[in-house]
Amino acid sequence: MVDIETLSVHPDATVLSIGAVAFDPVIGLAPISFESTLDRASQKGRRIDSDTVLWWIRQAEENPGAASVFNERRLEPVATALHRLDEYYYHWCTEDSGVWANGPDFDLVILRSLYEDFGSKPPWTHRQHRCYRTLRNFALEAGLEINIKPNMKPHNALADAEFQAEYAMEAVKQLGVFA
Repeated sequence: MVDIETLSVHPDATVLSIGAVAFDPVIGLAPISFESTLDRASQKGRRIDSDTVLWWIRQAEENPGAASVFNERRLEPVATALHRLDEYYYHWCTEDSGVWANGPDFDLVILRSLYEDFGSKPPWTHRQHRCYRTLRNFALEAGLEINIKPNMKPHNALADAEFQAEYAMEAVKQLGVFA
């Protein structure tokens, strides 16, 4: 499961942070996750939208923890973060692994664009894209009661990825996808 936080909703958005966690509905979450807060200065030419910046200001007012993506002391060069994400993926995933996101046409498209800007490509292909939002909607329409801990750090890429992975695992179990 991959989640990102950005400064735009367009494919060429400036990316603030990336969170990822490998999971298996039978085994559970991988014991190690991936998290990076990206250096924005190295993302020259990538989009920043005023509406999204204002949204972040409102989020920080409502939830001061959401502003952690602006912590200048933890910034990582983009090329380093993407290399580490590749290593994480290759360690925990296979060619057959799906790459889940809360709408792959957002997170995964923006990540592909970021990889391209840095002369590379993601370790997964478009055939591996999986949509958490669709799975969540199936679970809701089926009337499933998904009892997992609430996400106490909304708009934190890693916390969102972990929450979504937990929800996805419980949903596929209840839907009988993995018997």
